Amino acid sequence: MSKVLRLHSFEGVSGLQIDELPLVEPKGSEVRIQVEAFALNWGDFELFDDEYTFTVELPARNGDECVGVIDAIGPDVKNFKIGDRVGSLPWANPGYGVMGEFALVPELYVSRYPDNISIEEACSIWITYMTAYYPLVETSKVGPGDFVLLPAATSSAGIAAVNIVKKQGGKSIGTTRSADNIDFLLNEVGCDYVIDTSKDSIGKKILEITDNKGCRVIYDPVGGPLLMDYADGMGKQCQIFLYGSMTKSPTVLPEIKMAMADAVLRSYTMYHHMWDPDEVERGRKYVYDGIASGEFKAIVDRVYDDFTMENVLDALKYQEEGVGRRGKIVIRTEHEY
Repeated sequence: MSKVLRLHSFEGVSGLQIDELPLVEPKGSEVRIQVEAFALNWGDFELFDDEYTFTVELPARNGDECVGVIDAIGPDVKNFKIGDRVGSLPWANPGYGVMGEFALVPELYVSRYPDNISIEEACSIWITYMTAYYPLVETSKVGPGDFVLLPAATSSAGIAAVNIVKKQGGKSIGTTRSADNIDFLLNEVGCDYVIDTSKDSIGKKILEITDNKGCRVIYDPVGGPLLMDYADGMGKQCQIFLYGSMTKSPTVLPEIKMAMADAVLRSYTMYHHMWDPDEVERGRKYVYDGIASGEFKAIVDRVYDDFTMENVLDALKYQEEGVGRRGKIVIRTEHEY
């Protein structure tokens, strides 16, 4: 029997419990991973409330990102073998889920990871970097001379976006609510500029930084009233990618200012790209190469060494509150290789 985290009711974290289940044999192109560690993400909370981009049948397993060792493969698996150390990519995964001591994952969403990162870092790269890859690289094609606004830049998603903007030759403008994060963002993460939203107007500060040019791309996980705060900083034909709702408030559109800037708002989820094997492979290669070269970094904020319900709830509380958090939250299982 193996321990897995499952959602039994759509009541937030109170609907979760750790169950003991028999190992499931992989079918078709599935692989089974003996999980060493798994990571938390913002989307987990929306799934717990049945407000995610897909729904699940209860009881349901949860989570996208894990690392571990393959211990069984389905008959149609072509690129992996038992004993391979791998991580799981994010995918629209109703019926699956990786939070636990084992995980079934379709082969398309399994990847090796570079040897220059730790287990904890290895389950902290794929969602953040692949989520940022498609809008910043393939859709908006960030390049030299482009300014990119990154609200909540101390989050794992923000850190990944900073690295991608730098690789593409653009200039990143991160925001933070705390002056304590400014040095971290500038010197450890690599932001080109940081706006302290506790004292500065985002829109006005953007215009100062960009010499009134404004941002061509905005990668926003916050939504709500924040769009009104940065509306003055939208550049010509600005592309806004709204990929989260951290405020949990309805998003207010600055319609007139968007029209004047010829700006476009896209409500974005990375999962649409994960249905196409070619798109998956392009994203996987881009991220793998960036990690292997050292251009990308995975910053892990906190690691929980025991897979217990107490630690799961503590980790989820820390993730949701977000106060002082810098990077990913990871939970380890008892498996070590």
